[in-house]
Amino acid sequence: MTLGRGARTGAVILFAAAAAAATGSAATRTAVPVLGRLENGLWQLRSLDGGGTIAAVCLGDPSVLAQLRHRGVACRRTVVGQGPDSVELRYSCPAAFGQTAIRVETSRLARVETQGVDNGVPFAFRAEARRVGSCR
Repeated sequence: MTLGRGARTGAVILFAAAAAAATGSAATRTAVPVLGRLENGLWQLRSLDGGGTIAAVCLGDPSVLAQLRHRGVACRRTVVGQGPDSVELRYSCPAAFGQTAIRVETSRLARVETQGVDNGVPFAFRAEARRVGSCR
């Protein structure tokens, strides 16, 4: 997926909203094996578009990374591409949709690129997600 240098507007809110999901999802790990390689724990999210550290997320369900902008919203996800180290998903929710590419570098490091529309407003960002410890 190719993203333009995108809007960072709302990125802090976006990542702060992702700071939940403390339980793992066996269904997600089975449906998207590459996400099952990510360790549970505290992950730091850093913008790759020049925004520095954005937030910390307690990652239990790795599918949270696929839908950061719309975490907690009932969305329908479809895997549109998969490789040994990456997955690309599309999702649609009420008044929103998006597409996210996740590349798993190691069990403690991933890169996320996402873009979409939320209530008629486009968004796009790139981030590095790095495991930094255990959740409290």
